[in-house]
Amino acid sequence: MCSSHILNAQNRVFGTVTVEDNELTSSNIFIYDDNNKLLTTTDSKGNYEFFTEKNQMKIIFLLVGSQYEEEDVIIQEKTELNIIFKKNTKVLSEVVIKGRKIKEFELKRLKDVEGTAIYAGKKTEVILVDQSMA
Repeated sequence: MCSSHILNAQNRVFGTVTVEDNELTSSNIFIYDDNNKLLTTTDSKGNYEFFTEKNQMKIIFLLVGSQYEEEDVIIQEKTELNIIFKKNTKVLSEVVIKGRKIKEFELKRLKDVEGTAIYAGKKTEVILVDQSMA
C-alpha cells in the first residue's frame, strides 16, 4: 500500500523526439534537468519517459554534436512533451568562430597549482618544493 502511494506522488513525463535532418538520428538524445542531472535518453525510435516529483522544471534535450533545446514545462500527473529538432542549415558568406558557452555542460578548468596539488606542467620541467612551506 505504501509503494502505491509513492507512485501516485510522482508525475510521468513522456514523449517523442524527432529530427528533421535525415543524417542525424533521434536515438540516444540526452535529457537533463536544469540542475545538470541526467533524467533519461531516448530509445531507438526517439521515445523517452521519466518520473519526477516536481510540478515545474526546465528540461534540456541535447543532440550531441548538433544542437540542444530547452523547454520550461509545467508538469501534471501525465505530461506529454514532443520535441522536433529542425534542420539547421544556412548559407554563409563569412564564418567567424567564437566559443559557445552552455552553462549546464561547461567544463571547468582546474587551477595550475592548488594547495599541495599540481595540475599543470611539462614532462621536462622540474618542480621544486620549498621545504619551509611543508
